[in-house]
Amino acid sequence: MSSLDLDRMFYMVVCNHKDGPLVYERMLADMNRGTVVAHLREGQFDDGVLAVIEFNPAEGTCREVTDDEDIRAAIDRDPVDLR
Repeated sequence: MSSLDLDRMFYMVVCNHKDGPLVYERMLADMNRGTVVAHLREGQFDDGVLAVIEFNPAEGTCREVTDDEDIRAAIDRDPVDLR
């Protein structure tokens, strides 16, 4: 069993669903920014992305990052320079 590190940023994608907003079940290891951006770019959230939320449970922080450049480009599937 691995230890649970909650002192880091997690990213949750809120999608549109016929019954209302939905958050898909994901492995915690896949809830990092790079993986979420890659999954958005690959179209893994084709139900329609309503929001992307960044949070750190240990610090008690949470904010919407949907319009951050890299995330918005991934949602829109536009190329972006990620240097």
